[in-house]
Amino acid sequence: MDKLEMIPSIKQRFRNQLKPTIESIKYCQTTSMASVEIQYTNNPEIISVDLAYMGELVTDEDGNDKDIIPLFNPEVDIVDNATRLLGLDNYS
Repeated sequence: MDKLEMIPSIKQRFRNQLKPTIESIKYCQTTSMASVEIQYTNNPEIISVDLAYMGELVTDEDGNDKDIIPLFNPEVDIVDNATRLLGLDNYS
């Protein structure tokens, strides 16, 4: 599994919105999955969130829902996927 520490970039982007107890946020990826690992300073347990639930809705020419394409493709470079994660809006 490849991992990329994102806490410096996330702190820069979200400034005062980030809990001060968050010590580490890593984007993680294998050849078949993508996830985020979060670690807090006051808890040694790592929280892992599978990102498979995030996707883009594809519609057909009539506007009907056709398919959902995963937002994070494990076959894409880890830096590209981490950049995509960092570029999501606050709601996402």
